[in-house]
Amino acid sequence: MRSITFLPSCVPFVGAHGDRRPAREAVKEGALVTALCMAVLPVMAQADVTWQLPTAVQSAAEVARPVQRRNWRTPSRPPFVRDAAGRAQIAPADRPPVPLFDLGTVVTTGFSGTVLKRPLTRPGQVEPDLDAPRYRFLNPNGAVATLLGADGIGFAHNGAELTRAPYDKILARDVGQVFGIAIDNEDFRNLYLGASSAYGLNIVGADVDEDNVPDRLLTGDPGATWMGAQWGNDVTAGPGSIWRVSGETGQVSLFANVHLDGQENTGPGLGNIAFDGDHDQLFVSDLQTGLIHRFDLFGQEQGLFDHGAGLQTPVEFDPAGVMDITSPRFDGEDPDSWGFAAPARRVWGMAVHGGRLFYAVAEGPEIWSVGIDRETGEFLDDARWELSVSDKHPVLEVSDIAFTGDGAMVLAQRGARLGDFEHKALTRARKAEVLRYVYENPEDPETPSAWVEEPTLYPVGFAANMTNALGGVAVGPRYDDTGSWDMRTCGGTLWTTGESLRTHRDLRAALELGGELEIDGLQAQPVVLDLTGNMPPWRSYFSDFDGRYDSAEFTGQVGDVEVLGCRGRGGHSEDYVTWADTGLPTGDGPDTGWDTDADYNNTGGGCIGASCVPTCLLYPWLCGGGGGDPAPEPCLAVQEVATCDPVTGTYTWNGQFSDVNGNGLDQIKITDAAGMLGNISADQSLTQAFSTSLAGLAPGQPAQLTLCGYNAADKATGQPYACCNASVTITAPDATCEKEAN
Repeated sequence: MRSITFLPSCVPFVGAHGDRRPAREAVKEGALVTALCMAVLPVMAQADVTWQLPTAVQSAAEVARPVQRRNWRTPSRPPFVRDAAGRAQIAPADRPPVPLFDLGTVVTTGFSGTVLKRPLTRPGQVEPDLDAPRYRFLNPNGAVATLLGADGIGFAHNGAELTRAPYDKILARDVGQVFGIAIDNEDFRNLYLGASSAYGLNIVGADVDEDNVPDRLLTGDPGATWMGAQWGNDVTAGPGSIWRVSGETGQVSLFANVHLDGQENTGPGLGNIAFDGDHDQLFVSDLQTGLIHRFDLFGQEQGLFDHGAGLQTPVEFDPAGVMDITSPRFDGEDPDSWGFAAPARRVWGMAVHGGRLFYAVAEGPEIWSVGIDRETGEFLDDARWELSVSDKHPVLEVSDIAFTGDGAMVLAQRGARLGDFEHKALTRARKAEVLRYVYENPEDPETPSAWVEEPTLYPVGFAANMTNALGGVAVGPRYDDTGSWDMRTCGGTLWTTGESLRTHRDLRAALELGGELEIDGLQAQPVVLDLTGNMPPWRSYFSDFDGRYDSAEFTGQVGDVEVLGCRGRGGHSEDYVTWADTGLPTGDGPDTGWDTDADYNNTGGGCIGASCVPTCLLYPWLCGGGGGDPAPEPCLAVQEVATCDPVTGTYTWNGQFSDVNGNGLDQIKITDAAGMLGNISADQSLTQAFSTSLAGLAPGQPAQLTLCGYNAADKATGQPYACCNASVTITAPDATCEKEAN
């Protein structure tokens, strides 16, 4: 039998109505007791039980649920408008002028999907086959980027689907098909999206058969043009476009077009985008030239980096190899005809870390880095090889890179490109991995790289070998046991994109309890749990990109992911302090939670709100508190054991609770936060044993009980009463409960 001790959380309850008073209301009334209580409660974690962060702290720190809701809609205006030259252009979406981001936002990109264009039929004509791909066109009203409010889930990781819908969507009619994402660090964070061929290239010709539907073309033709919703509605937009979504108003505009000496990108599109918060600049990789471009936040190009030119045997850009949709050499189902740069110089994934830009080269694949000048933000002439992905792993391009709080580098692969006239199979499925590399400690001078040669893997999805990645990776705040973001651990959750994430033949019954199976979208899991600690990945959340729930024959439909940073900050890594002169912890150490901005490092008694509560009382981790504070006295303990019932062949969880510190607790409320155990909700005597069946849980699958120990007499007064608020995670034994034969 296992014994677990819980610590108190200072959460005042209102007995008459059962609701909590928000901390901001308490602050307005001068109730500094709440703030003082917060200041001495560090987050505690013991075994598989984690302290619930008090609701008052979450409210005061403004990390709670999204509050801004956007009734996004497709245009009420005609679907097309004419430009000055009389050419038809897709009309932009009607977007209300409100701030873009809610706190706790995760941004994902993906394919817009398709829509049927019904042909005109004349009397006597044979009815056309509307299932034919020639009548399927890019959906201008399909989402290509979704904004999900990912805080306040209500339960811990348990392998379930998050059924909440995105609170905002960016449509293909505005930006076309996009992959790369970046979020800047302005007062109102702006979103940047990069044009992409990751979901295929689509061209059309004249309406030769006069059925009122443009003729879809498989190969290039002198009269070919890009299909609508391929690159967005701006007349100057194309495969090299970077789009900006205003953080202040939510409006979409063309930020910049990537080009080389006036030559535009002709089709391969852009790779990824990385934001450098130390210099307020963006890096973007061009898949046609292999170059990395550097832009300021006004959309002005500031410099270029050419990886191929700096190789020992230079591999130069060949302008003769660019694609041309008017040439028969272009084949929409053959990515080799799409004009990509040579693999030795082609860059896709990028990330800024420790004063350097890390980038992924297709050949190998390999990871390199180049320095960023501390003063000017320019590229330094010091490119260096970091590592090569070993041949034990699929030879696939790395489309995204992220760094964890302990300095590990995480690489996300994307399946090989497939051109599909039917818009279904866009990548080769279920082969791509998410790999975690760490530095050698101590560094071995005999090895060519400073990184440990063999990476560990993160599981992505349940199916196959848990290698269902789609090329996006990001690190965000840790979740506590209530499914709320813990802003004290900015890099505690790993977000990855993937497909068929909740399918597994042998686990189907257990997975169905937690939602849909064919999830193409996001997986969120603790960053500390790699394949060995989360296999299969029950300790995860899953979310579908756009609610289509495509079948397994649809592959490659999702792209990149980015998380709005800690405490509402921007998209660059906040677990690191790049320059040593800040006087704060520097370099690649563990997640310190420190930020370089003075407003977040205020230890001088700054004020928040009208009542001027000292910053350090509401945000103690910003003032050096937390780690060295004495632990509060325990208030609740549970002895628990799982037993096999040979009659039913199922496990039962049995728990016995006790008030270990004499706080007068005599009642306990037990709830099943995620509904995995049958939506338990019970008030009972604290000393009464509690049992619940684990039927329906697969071996190793977790569930959760939320506990509130209180004094019944205090509750009966109708006044605020104290509650020892905690959670316990129950895991079904990883062994079969054998049923006795009759």
